[in-house]
Amino acid sequence: MQGTRASWSLPGNASLSGTLDWLRFAGSEGADFYTRLASVSTRKELGRHGLRAEWRELRMGAQPIPARSLEFEDSWRPLPGVALGGLLRWRTSAVGGGEAGALDVRAFGSFSRGRWSAHASVERGRDVADDTLLARRLYSSSQFSLTAAIGKWKLSARGGRFNRTQELTYGSAHLLRAFDPFDAGYGQWTLHVRASRAWRWGATNGSAGPAWAPIAPLVGSISGRVWTGTAEAAVPMEGVWVLVGDCEAATDSEGRWSLERVPAGNREARLDLARPPADLDPAGTAVATVAVRPGREATADFPLRRLGAIAGRLVSGDQGVRLDQVVLRLEPGGRWTAARRDGSWAFRGLPSGD
Repeated sequence: MQGTRASWSLPGNASLSGTLDWLRFAGSEGADFYTRLASVSTRKELGRHGLRAEWRELRMGAQPIPARSLEFEDSWRPLPGVALGGLLRWRTSAVGGGEAGALDVRAFGSFSRGRWSAHASVERGRDVADDTLLARRLYSSSQFSLTAAIGKWKLSARGGRFNRTQELTYGSAHLLRAFDPFDAGYGQWTLHVRASRAWRWGATNGSAGPAWAPIAPLVGSISGRVWTGTAEAAVPMEGVWVLVGDCEAATDSEGRWSLERVPAGNREARLDLARPPADLDPAGTAVATVAVRPGREATADFPLRRLGAIAGRLVSGDQGVRLDQVVLRLEPGGRWTAARRDGSWAFRGLPSGD
């Protein structure tokens, strides 16, 4: 895999960056297969708004029509510790020998004040790449989290739902749950609630004075950032969870996270790989060891990278064979997909490697 990146600082508190990555696969009959990903993004701070626009194009092999996307995001900070925003994404890709497009919509909000913090996001869209002759694939996701320190107790709750449905294309006016095993387990809400508290005890060594002596807490803090791209042209990632022991924190609209009152010593900060963004993967290690010192702040940053894809086309000399009834399996991982009517197929959201 090879790639190149460039970034520029523009007047008016703005920036522009671009990337070009390409990957070559050796074909079984001597024909190589190429995948190319190009992107251009720009960011600008305008008062209390953080504006971002990004264009991406993914071309796989000899595919005549590449997959493209154009998205616009606005993050508004009306008050200190409050962020509200939305994202519009228009995607096009090759479907059935032609080109189809779909619009994704995402809304998010976060709040942080004193001992309280909360985050929520909702996204809706259509996965045109998985459309078939009989049905269109729709998806929706909802996520939320709440953290509060009440007295000596720390309470946290997080939950969400990811749902995929199929809308029949031959005139049915209702939505049906997908019957294939690929959609099994979707549409269910999950909720995790945690309550924790620390107790201290012990007596003084002597004589006069109280039986309980106050001691200085040997705690510090850890903070960091999560982003994609390069350190010079970083794109912050919101809603990514970072774990330190039994504590957790989600990144805000600036890609920053922090945890207070972390016990001193060597601690492991790690990305929660059970809840990563759908199309991203850690660019390096997902675990960082940091030395926490009493009363001081340690840092741990995590860069992410976009996941890849594999695509191809089936060819048959028998005109009676229906290519959309062929099922392909990807190993390792046990993932499978069905070919479309024109024989094209694709596996997306794949980590790097063989």
